[in-house]
Amino acid sequence: MKMKKLGIILAGLMSISAFAGCTNVDQKVMFEPYWNDNVSSGAVAIDETLTYNVTYDNENVSQLVNYTLDYSNGVYTTHLVGAESADGFIYTYTTELNITVKFTLGNESKEFTDTMTSEVKFKSAGLQPISSKKEFKSHSPNNSQSMSLEDCYDFYHYTVETNYLDDCANGTSVIKSLDPEKLGTNEYSFEIDQAKFTYLDNEQLLFALRGIRPTTTSAKVNVYSPFVNAIQRVAISFTAEETREMKFSRNGAEAKTETLTVRPASIVLDERNPGATQKVLVAKYSEAESGNKNHNVLMHWETPLSYNLGTLKYDLQDMTYIKK
Repeated sequence: MKMKKLGIILAGLMSISAFAGCTNVDQKVMFEPYWNDNVSSGAVAIDETLTYNVTYDNENVSQLVNYTLDYSNGVYTTHLVGAESADGFIYTYTTELNITVKFTLGNESKEFTDTMTSEVKFKSAGLQPISSKKEFKSHSPNNSQSMSLEDCYDFYHYTVETNYLDDCANGTSVIKSLDPEKLGTNEYSFEIDQAKFTYLDNEQLLFALRGIRPTTTSAKVNVYSPFVNAIQRVAISFTAEETREMKFSRNGAEAKTETLTVRPASIVLDERNPGATQKVLVAKYSEAESGNKNHNVLMHWETPLSYNLGTLKYDLQDMTYIKK
């Protein structure tokens, strides 16, 4: 399996990023439940669904390829459930992406539907991961001068399952290829050093961004990446708050334009060759009497595709929040 290349592709399609921290980047992260109506309420049973429209920005696309690429009909949905269990308060966070991708070479075109689903379970305390699983079908663009339409992309169909053991001191990860032409399984074991840095699962990173304290300016967190079989460090920085007008609906009602205060963040791998930077806008926590009605949701984020082939942009369409 072309694991290293696949890791790069996945980073472009979704994100290898998003996490949290304190103003001292060598401190462990202290998360707070800013996704609740009131952060002081602690862990409370909730059921939240967020729906995003996903669009493709093809400005400044690389001229190294001789085909055109287009994404359309993109919908990304997240579902968060928090409840008490025999093992304490546990969150289950699921995501689903469906998007159409089209490749055109000369007078020929092919269109596919790419999908990605994930589920991660983690504890309320420190958002410590318990397990995660992910499945994706992706027609990923190549960085080449293609002789035929089939040369424009590589098809991947994989599942990834990761389990954290011994109170998150170590873990195992299994990658399976479901593509009949690339059948195979890779199994890995890894150790986690939590003494200095916070550790999170890749599938909970965007959610964890919502739990960062408002005073945070920069931080780092460690994440295990099965496609390169290594623990990678991610760096994030916040800039000054901004006021934005954004149109979305609440609990399925008619969409309205609202003026929100957001916290812009930049997220990137903390490596010598970090790759592209991901940009995020997080709704600011509010202590108003009416409650924290925006729940620190991610209002917008941008994920650059691999090989400078454009950017996928995610914009909140509906926020449905139920406090049980």
